[in-house]
Amino acid sequence: SGRAGRHRRAAGGRRGAGGIRRICGRQLHARLHSVGHLLGLAGEQLGWQPVKAHHWPGEGRITFTSRNSAALPDASALLALVKAWQAQDLPRQVTFADGMRKVGFGELPAYPCGGTHVARLAELGDIVISQIKMKKGQLVVSYTLA
Repeated sequence: SGRAGRHRRAAGGRRGAGGIRRICGRQLHARLHSVGHLLGLAGEQLGWQPVKAHHWPGEGRITFTSRNSAALPDASALLALVKAWQAQDLPRQVTFADGMRKVGFGELPAYPCGGTHVARLAELGDIVISQIKMKKGQLVVSYTLA
């Protein structure tokens, strides 16, 4: 029934901390995934094209290639853009066209994606860019949540 259906069962079929932990884990993944989208957009605005992303806890990173010999961005420039979007508390937008699901926030550009995302950007919390490096001619931005 209604209330019971909102909780996942823990191992062994019991309700409890394990089930709640999984729900919290899903929210963590949604937050990390959403941050990855925003960092990709921020990188694009600074002249970098995202080409690969990985959003797992403790391993979050976006890989970019340079467009037109873009300057290497610093963490504060990327975070300033993301924090401005967070302050607007933009809502998630999901669209379907030509068999493709795209996810974005507010009027920001959307990316083709089948993953889980936060409903609104205020849910993201604090973001930490832990490393920015060049590797094999590509920019790698590693991130986590505070």
